[in-house]
Amino acid sequence: MNPLKKTLYDAYIDDSAKGTEGEKTYAEWEASNAMRPVQIPAWLQKILEIKILGQVIALLLVIVLIPLLLIVVVIAFVMWLLCLPFNLVFKCCCPDKWEKAKQQYEDDLMRAEEGGYQAPPSQNM
Repeated sequence: MNPLKKTLYDAYIDDSAKGTEGEKTYAEWEASNAMRPVQIPAWLQKILEIKILGQVIALLLVIVLIPLLLIVVVIAFVMWLLCLPFNLVFKCCCPDKWEKAKQQYEDDLMRAEEGGYQAPPSQNM
């Protein structure tokens, strides 16, 4: 099920229970909500009303966020490269401990799925 649709439907049920919307169907309720303008804070509205300032803010965010993203990707890649030799040595020199760790990881994945939690990313085991 689509989480956004579920959230909207829950809001519709809440409004129906309160009786604020009358006897509307879900489609009518959704259409009436779509016609309402999005409410943004007054300070943000004032900033966005100034010509060019919205584009300048967007450009500054791009200038700042793209290098941050690249730095995070490079750090993650370097960490992966640093951990790779330890992982390979552990796998080759201690195969029994490797299998035990792999089994423990798979058990943790099973417990996470049973508990409704999202599985952690693969560790290339």
